[in-house]
Amino acid sequence: SGSALKLNFVSISWARIEDANGKVLLNRVVQGGERQVLDGKPPYSVFLGNAPGVEAEFQGKPVDFKHVIRDTATARFTVPLER
Repeated sequence: SGSALKLNFVSISWARIEDANGKVLLNRVVQGGERQVLDGKPPYSVFLGNAPGVEAEFQGKPVDFKHVIRDTATARFTVPLER
């Protein structure tokens, strides 16, 4: 659907994604090469363990979360991104 969050794991990464209702949609280590389409109620709460290795797409557009990636390569952000 139009509210799905699409994640493309270029590299192995830990991922935990919850939707607006607090429903956990993904909570595990995801191998490189996997694609995940998560359909819940936005906004999504996203935590990535190896954030540089993950690409995200929401409503047909890439989600640019590079500015929230920490020195530890982890990232915690909300989709849609809060400005």
